[in-house]
Amino acid sequence: MRKQLIKIVAIDLLIMISVFSSVVLADRVDFVNEIAKKCLDEVMIDENETSVITYGPILPSLNIVEINFDKGVSSQIQKIEQVLNNRILHFIIPSIFIICTDLDFNVTYNKNISMLLPFIRRFSYFTTVFNKSDFAFNNKTIYGESHTIIIKGFNGFFIFIRGHSPTLNPANFVFVGNCKELTII
Repeated sequence: MRKQLIKIVAIDLLIMISVFSSVVLADRVDFVNEIAKKCLDEVMIDENETSVITYGPILPSLNIVEINFDKGVSSQIQKIEQVLNNRILHFIIPSIFIICTDLDFNVTYNKNISMLLPFIRRFSYFTTVFNKSDFAFNNKTIYGESHTIIIKGFNGFFIFIRGHSPTLNPANFVFVGNCKELTII
């Protein structure tokens, strides 16, 4: 009788975790999509530039993402690095928007993270490249596959999205804007 009760409780917990993590993810993806649209309205779009959105978790301990800055306004880079490196504030500070101008950087996503597993997908990421006519999620979107994106001449926004400790969601970052040159490896 005791073993059956333990099995029932364990199964109930697994179901609750699966359902809860699935619901939370959908809200966050819609939130990022909404923010991206608003930010792109603020950025001047040139015919020769490519629009990009790259979104991922800030989890230095799991080594999922590496962000390296090559060139840009030092005060902007310093602000972004402060936000990325201060792990204690990731669950306290509200969302932050930092305007970026003529920034050269690269983002490396080191691990493949499946979007199909409910608990794991909160650590997933995506990168999408698009033109003015085909907004955001299209056939050029990379979901959860390891890759490196090298961006030169980025004009747009760095966005920090606070983590949520009760739901075990990590803090996330978003770069949304236009760039002069883009390479995905």
